[in-house]
Amino acid sequence: MVSPVDEKGFGRMGGAVDAMERMGRKIPGMGLAEGLKPGDLAAPHNWAIDSAWAYEEQNPVRGRKLIYLVFFTFIAMIIWASVAPLDEVVSGSGKAVASEGTQVIQSVDGGMVTKIHAKETQKVEKGDVIISLDPVRAGSMLGQQEAKAYALRLRAARLEALTSDLPFSPPADSAERAPEILDSERKLYETSRQELASRLEVIREQINQRRQELAESNARYSHANQSLNLASRELEMTRPLLATGAVPKIDIVRLEKAVAQASAERSQAGAQISRIKSSIQEAEGQINEINL
Repeated sequence: MVSPVDEKGFGRMGGAVDAMERMGRKIPGMGLAEGLKPGDLAAPHNWAIDSAWAYEEQNPVRGRKLIYLVFFTFIAMIIWASVAPLDEVVSGSGKAVASEGTQVIQSVDGGMVTKIHAKETQKVEKGDVIISLDPVRAGSMLGQQEAKAYALRLRAARLEALTSDLPFSPPADSAERAPEILDSERKLYETSRQELASRLEVIREQINQRRQELAESNARYSHANQSLNLASRELEMTRPLLATGAVPKIDIVRLEKAVAQASAERSQAGAQISRIKSSIQEAEGQINEINL
């Protein structure tokens, strides 16, 4: 395809061809316009119009090139988008936090620092010695804790002896390690034994007393029951005589009163027997708890 020529160049070329054509018309057979129609040579040819026409004819070619370029570029972009991997990016705010947070290093017991084994920014592992403390204070506290632990051992031995009803048997080295605590626990053991013995004695006396009261209540119940039976029988035998006039009505009233009184005494004796039995069972339960 011929590349388009600008409009000015086309005009200059047309002017040169026009001049040559005029010169050729002066020499027969040498003109460039041979073969043209007679009317074509009459008027001068306008090369400016022809150059404009040729320039305009080149514009569709340019437009088609541009259209082809845009089309193929669009197809290439579609193919690239379908096969090329794309990164997905999401923006957000946050902060970094250590997995275990800020670890505060401190000693269980305070004291005077004698040596520092780790430096600032040094990496340490669990169990590493970082700081050494003066052992005087720690040793004193250790002695106090050991004394408390030994006192608890003596106390446990005393309580075990009391609950098992056995003699007090402290550890063999008690007299050397804690003589004062040993003496105190032994006195407590003896005092507790005496208190338990006294308490058991009191409860046993209460049980004996309740048993005596129970025997008396049983006797009273039997007497009241017998009196009730006799009074009821006498009333049953005397009531028919009232109709014949053999006995006065006052005798019937007296017998009815005797029956009611005997019934009330028997009921009271029965209730008292129940209360005494309950108190005896309670006292026996206390003895069992003490023995356990």
